[in-house]
Amino acid sequence: MEHQNRIRALREDHDLTQKQAAEIFFMQLTQYRRYEVGERAVPLELACQMAEYYGVSLDYLAGRTDHDAAVVPRSMAPKEQLLVTRYRRLSETNKIRLLERLEALLEMEGKEQI
Repeated sequence: MEHQNRIRALREDHDLTQKQAAEIFFMQLTQYRRYEVGERAVPLELACQMAEYYGVSLDYLAGRTDHDAAVVPRSMAPKEQLLVTRYRRLSETNKIRLLERLEALLEMEGKEQI
């Protein structure tokens, strides 16, 4: 099943251990492992939480599409949508790094910090 591979890949892409992922989704490690290896079906509510946390669509998580971008507001310009989509794919560590660099760029331009 594709979704187990996706769940594992997303966890690893975010530099998380199974234990850390289990804590994020408020469950025991053994339960999380069962979802990741396919011993148990992932409940819809949990799938929604995972998709939101990892910044992907439910279709991507379920293996129905290879397009991993979650829905972003259409009112955003294409470059803004791209930034949001790519930001969501970063690990928490790299999100912090990116925000630090953004702050530095804003300082250089004399703009307010976020």
